[in-house]
Amino acid sequence: MFWTEGDEDSKQACPVGTIFNVTACACVHDGSEPSACLNDPLLYFPYDDHFNDVTCRRAVATKYGEGSVHLVSEGGRTFACFSGAAYFEVPFLRTWFAYERIEHFSVAVLFKRTSPSVSVGGIVHNGDCLDKPGFQISLANSSVYGGISVEPEVEWILDETPVDDDDWNLAVWVYNGRSLALYVNHELVQEKFVLGYMSNTDAPMTIGRLCENCYFTGCIDDVSKIQFYKQYFSSNSVSYM
Repeated sequence: MFWTEGDEDSKQACPVGTIFNVTACACVHDGSEPSACLNDPLLYFPYDDHFNDVTCRRAVATKYGEGSVHLVSEGGRTFACFSGAAYFEVPFLRTWFAYERIEHFSVAVLFKRTSPSVSVGGIVHNGDCLDKPGFQISLANSSVYGGISVEPEVEWILDETPVDDDDWNLAVWVYNGRSLALYVNHELVQEKFVLGYMSNTDAPMTIGRLCENCYFTGCIDDVSKIQFYKQYFSSNSVSYM
């Protein structure tokens, strides 16, 4: 259990597969894998009626910043819209890569950017402002790009691929232990040779921010949702998403 100091009423249970670490002041991965979770995605944020993970791990996403994040229902869809300095932190992935020697990993997210800017905006990111992120899907100059860090702390960044603002775009980031690929709207747009286990950054995953002042302004939809897998997607799998 963890709680705000001096506030017994705010007690919460850490998500399945995590324990509370006093030093980190966060729930961190305990190195185990609940058997009931083996067939689930690693994490899954549908943004239907709340902002948390809905897999059996129940990873909590905590909002930070003075901006707003709200759910919008439109055309039979429900999605999350980010505005201003607002983002989520997901502590579950803080130490997960230290316990799991990961060389197969995939991330899928459907997004729409509503405020074009020359600055960088993070969509999903596992790292902090000083160290290389374990993985990222980010935006810059109305273009999307991906990145990865593998042991021993080697960072690889894919080139930027233009996307249309105010339109929905599907980005799928795939690592298979030999290459990092980025698909945009079902098309393979970038691929680089990368070899190694994914680095542990000892930092929570963020949704909606890359670093200080690098916020995502736009919406994330519930069609593809944000999905994380301990496996890699084939090109055929991506084409059916």
